Amino acid sequence: MLDDLQHEVIIEPVGKGIRFANLLIDTICVYVIFFAVAFALVFVKMSKGEPVDDSQVLYLFISYVILIGYFTVFEGLTGRTIGKIITGTRVYRLDGQPLTWKDTFLRAVIRLIPFEVFSGLGFAPWHDEWTKTTVGKR
Repeated sequence: MLDDLQHEVIIEPVGKGIRFANLLIDTICVYVIFFAVAFALVFVKMSKGEPVDDSQVLYLFISYVILIGYFTVFEGLTGRTIGKIITGTRVYRLDGQPLTWKDTFLRAVIRLIPFEVFSGLGFAPWHDEWTKTTVGKR
């Protein structure tokens, strides 16, 4: 019976060019979301007649929440971000198991490490290496 046969899924890792395209597209998406949220916060404060303070800590916190939320939600629900949808790629666990919310959350948090983006110039970015995931095509 076909149902009894186990099929090995072969994942073809993508190159650095596709990974860079994903990074570029997703960075643009995160910035668009951040600016929309920041604009909404300023608009609400101004409509209430409150002064708009320049709290860098608040905006930094909001940007971290947006970045973590963007990658966690998109990859957690579909294994894909907008960048990955456009390039036809997906996040996979190296052991073949489905992604978990923990996997996607950790991948997102690791992205906050300074210079993490440069780890992709080596073999695998830290967010892949440390969570035992990869970006590829089937």
